[in-house]
Amino acid sequence: MAWENIDAEMTPWRTRVKNLQTQLGIGASKGCFDCEHSDSCYESLSHKFSRNDIVWGDWTYVGRQYGEALIGGKKAKILFVSMDRGGGDKSKKEEFEETQNSFRTSAYCRYNPHMGGVDVELKHLLDETTSREDRCQQFALTNSVRCRPITCKQKSESTSVMKQNCKSHTQAIIQELEPDIIIAQGRNQDPKIETPCQIICTLFNPDIKKKYYCKGRSPVEIGRGEEILFLLTAHPAYYSRQGSRWDKGDDLPTDELKKAFVQAREIYSGVRQSHCIKENNVSYQAHDRHHLRRDLLFNTNEKNAPGAYQKMFDQGVIAIFGYDTGSQKLQGSTAGQRVFAYVNDKGILAVGNIDDGQVEPDTTVFGRAREFHVKVNWETIVADDNGITLREVKEKFGYGLPVRHTFCSLSRPDITDWIARELLRRAGENPP
Repeated sequence: MAWENIDAEMTPWRTRVKNLQTQLGIGASKGCFDCEHSDSCYESLSHKFSRNDIVWGDWTYVGRQYGEALIGGKKAKILFVSMDRGGGDKSKKEEFEETQNSFRTSAYCRYNPHMGGVDVELKHLLDETTSREDRCQQFALTNSVRCRPITCKQKSESTSVMKQNCKSHTQAIIQELEPDIIIAQGRNQDPKIETPCQIICTLFNPDIKKKYYCKGRSPVEIGRGEEILFLLTAHPAYYSRQGSRWDKGDDLPTDELKKAFVQAREIYSGVRQSHCIKENNVSYQAHDRHHLRRDLLFNTNEKNAPGAYQKMFDQGVIAIFGYDTGSQKLQGSTAGQRVFAYVNDKGILAVGNIDDGQVEPDTTVFGRAREFHVKVNWETIVADDNGITLREVKEKFGYGLPVRHTFCSLSRPDITDWIARELLRRAGENPP
């Protein structure tokens, strides 16, 4: 297989994530790190570390074939969530494509206990026809913490403050990647030690449907959210410390892992439609999950162009301008998809439906270079002083809307349904 340019190719998923991380200031390349939490994270570390002893920022790995993995013949977007990249001696800032190369080759060659475990787990999750060359390109991996002190050891030195500060970034990246399956790697029986599994549970509160126990080890759990299947496991390196060698074969090291991955395949693919999980007298029936809805949030970026949102409402569009990536910022929507318009300092003012999802060049909103539009049929628009604010949503649902994104999906239909109803109520049930 030809690997030339495989890591440098900017697919739509890679572009979305790189743009997001650059916008949030958490990318690793020069000029891409400007995180608002860096001072408090640094203060939480031992004073033996200077700022020069810390690698600031980290890129997410997004395989070139992300979204093309097959489970029972169904496509799946699979995301691994781990803690951090450890405190190895690699101190230089990594370019985005270097990160893509590092993770892809590590998974393909099973260079280390972490990525070796990722590849073996994928082999048991994906269809047997998937080649090793394709497996290493068909997943994404993001860390719960993006910065790390250089200790020349692989053990994580992340503090509780760093984990807490990075939660919003992790949530934003997950929302951007829209995974069907999340595999959280890392758990601890001590509840005071926050792990990737605990972080994912805090962010998404999945309904745990099945636990697989093994004496002396933390259980492997399968959970379900509104749109995501969750696998909560120990870190692959944990099994290596127990004597397993991911690079020496394709077998999973424990019975509980084997059972969990078989169960996950069945649930996601719906191969055994009559199969049912029972846990604590609660039943869950396997089903086809492709009907699940994803609504969209668009930030009109009023700081850059005051009043532009009114033109968008009048013209029936959402619009951007000035981005180096051009139209890619607005790609990914489909006809009929629901979209909410957020205006800085005013809140969510409108809801409508995407017309055809096509991104077209235009100049009628901003009148500036590199302007692009997507047509929207606005259904409800409220007055400027009657928008639904971030605080309202946070207080009612405990959920922070990802308004630092320009254009992203929303993972909570219960929240978006409430917002749509509330907008209609505030508009006096009079559509535009």
